[in-house]
Amino acid sequence: MFGETLTPPNGNPWCFYRMPSTTMTDTLQFIQQHLNDDIRKLALKHAPEGVDLPMALQQITARQMLAHKVPTWAANSEMLFPPRLNIEQCSSEWAARYKTTLVSGGQRMADLTGGTGVDCWFLQQKYQSAIYVDRNPELCNLMQHNASVTHANIEVWNDDAEEALKRISQPLDLLFIDPARRDDAGKKTVLLQHCSPNIVPMWEMMLEKAETVMVKLSPMLDIALSVGTLTHISQVHVVSVNDECKELLLIANRQFSGTPTLHCVELKHNPQSLRFDAITDAEPIASATEVGSFLFEPHPTVMKAGMFHAIAHLHHIHPLDPNTHLFTAETPCDNFFGRRFKVDAVVPFNKKCRSQFPEDYSNAAVAVRNFPLGADALRKQLKVGDSSERFIFGVTMNGNRLLILCRKAS
Repeated sequence: MFGETLTPPNGNPWCFYRMPSTTMTDTLQFIQQHLNDDIRKLALKHAPEGVDLPMALQQITARQMLAHKVPTWAANSEMLFPPRLNIEQCSSEWAARYKTTLVSGGQRMADLTGGTGVDCWFLQQKYQSAIYVDRNPELCNLMQHNASVTHANIEVWNDDAEEALKRISQPLDLLFIDPARRDDAGKKTVLLQHCSPNIVPMWEMMLEKAETVMVKLSPMLDIALSVGTLTHISQVHVVSVNDECKELLLIANRQFSGTPTLHCVELKHNPQSLRFDAITDAEPIASATEVGSFLFEPHPTVMKAGMFHAIAHLHHIHPLDPNTHLFTAETPCDNFFGRRFKVDAVVPFNKKCRSQFPEDYSNAAVAVRNFPLGADALRKQLKVGDSSERFIFGVTMNGNRLLILCRKAS
């Protein structure tokens, strides 16, 4: 659809993009004219003569998604994009830009699993040149085109990551890889060795080829197990966009030996970060004997990292229960990394609990932590409507089932 994949006679596995000469102009004009249209309704219309409708629909869908995910790309009318699934799986602009802050830049980098190319494109801005590698010819064609129209100095290789790694002869300042988190059956994996490509047998060669190696992983993977599997890891970053964990980044430097630092990061909604000097949690802290004036819910990145005791020590707050992962104190802890709530009431969970609610709790957001009912079942039993102003947490504390009624602390 997007051009012809060409392989030079010498067998060098590079892809080059050749723009179709007849219908592209009309198709690009059609795309710009219908960028904000309903894609389902547009698909039912008859395309004007000279317009490649399937291509146009793909590009409009991608641009509508990228307007919120990678706005810099969406604003460029000359760039071309892959199908919806690839756009769903690519990094956001916020996550890609964050990666550029973790490297010092230099002469040359390589991305062994290029995909849609967002990470490679943004990272290349810190380096004089980059190599983009992907085994999908269509993605290679698109990257070659997009690099050309944006004047990015990116060489495009249509090859497997393992083979491309062997072919790289010049020293690299950075090697980036994003192994797929699904096995051959399409199931999500939880072990580093089950990702594709399996970077474990490649690891020593990667460290030989590059001064710094950055690995992007699913937040589903176990941090301690992943760090224990690889060597020379100096930093671990748990990255969230809009309070949703998106990526786990491991950064290795071949000269590093020691304990990696752990960074929990929120990029878009109320950007902030928290650094820990180790990836293992601190010593346990005593549970609270009663619910204080304030309730604290750690940020999703802290929850993923499992740094519950560490954050409790840091802020001098106490867990409600070792397995509840909510904390309490009498002071508001203004710099707490997560959500803070002002407690209005604590009600024992029983058949008569609803009658003890304050009048303004007929509507509330309902959540549960270490509780016998799910959130939907609890909402149904309490007969409360939804709200973004009031909150009800069903929790276990000292063996007792409690309902904590609260609102966001200002």
